[in-house]
Amino acid sequence: MSASVYPPRIVPTGIEIERAIRAVDPDFGVVYLPFGRAWSDILMDVLRIESLGFDSLWIPDHLIAPDNPSRPVFEGWSLLAGLAAQTTRLRFGTLVSSAGLRNPAHLGKVIATVDQISGGRLTPGFGAGWAEAECRAFNMPFPSTPDRFDQLREVVQFLRRFWSEPEVTFTGDHVRVTDVVCTPRLESPPPILIAAGGEKRGLRVVAKEADIWTNSSGDHEQLEHKLDVLHAHCDAVGRDPTVIRISQQCLVGIAPDTTALAGLIAAARSAANEEVDVARHPLALTGTPSQIVARIEQHLELGCSMFMLDFFGPDQLERASLFAREVLPCFRRTE
Repeated sequence: MSASVYPPRIVPTGIEIERAIRAVDPDFGVVYLPFGRAWSDILMDVLRIESLGFDSLWIPDHLIAPDNPSRPVFEGWSLLAGLAAQTTRLRFGTLVSSAGLRNPAHLGKVIATVDQISGGRLTPGFGAGWAEAECRAFNMPFPSTPDRFDQLREVVQFLRRFWSEPEVTFTGDHVRVTDVVCTPRLESPPPILIAAGGEKRGLRVVAKEADIWTNSSGDHEQLEHKLDVLHAHCDAVGRDPTVIRISQQCLVGIAPDTTALAGLIAAARSAANEEVDVARHPLALTGTPSQIVARIEQHLELGCSMFMLDFFGPDQLERASLFAREVLPCFRRTE
């Protein structure tokens, strides 16, 4: 890791790492892209993912498909409501909902409803948002970058109160509601995930407000550095960094052996998929099952205990099945 102006984290070693790893079971979730798919196909895929033993499922939350505005896309929270009603164990979350894409009180009511349907299996994820065209198309404002991070902070603060207090009046720069009520009441408000990687604004919002922070796959190589920055922000705002669970989005290239792995890498590169440069850094979850197990252990030592797995290449669910057979058992307690 390159030199940083941020103070280093105190990294435990030896028996302390072993205790920390055993104290929190890693969460392995699948990133599922529903764009252009029929409801029946989505449901079939998700039921299979649940049967494989994954812990969670994460979907993007867009009203317009980012890659093609004419491509069909389900509204994210409606889709999660349907999936929650058809499953029994998976946790669900958005990766992520833009804080400014919807009226925050209405969004809070929608999330509370989906949480009830799921029986408390919900982890809403939020970000500052980037899709200006999407906001404009649905007649929502798209503030400057600093204002969007302020908006993100206010939305999260409001939702926590909305889900826990009998009645809420909130007067901020971006969120303004009077005497709003959320019923039926949530027995336990869901944890809030925030995806933000900016070192000045984004990670400061995470330090103040997040229950879970997720590092993007694009910043995977910088995980250790980003954690140093996050811990420094926690120190500045007076919050214990250990109360924030650390999650990593991972582009996963898994193959049963080195020959098949070489073919997977070659296919990804020949498809000119620049996002999937699978061997670009030592933390990437690319390799045979045993190699991926070793890389997951590196993440655990850094303090990361949630993994959002985006399987690439053909037959993505077959690759997810291989991961479930060969990797998941290595991180499950046998009691």
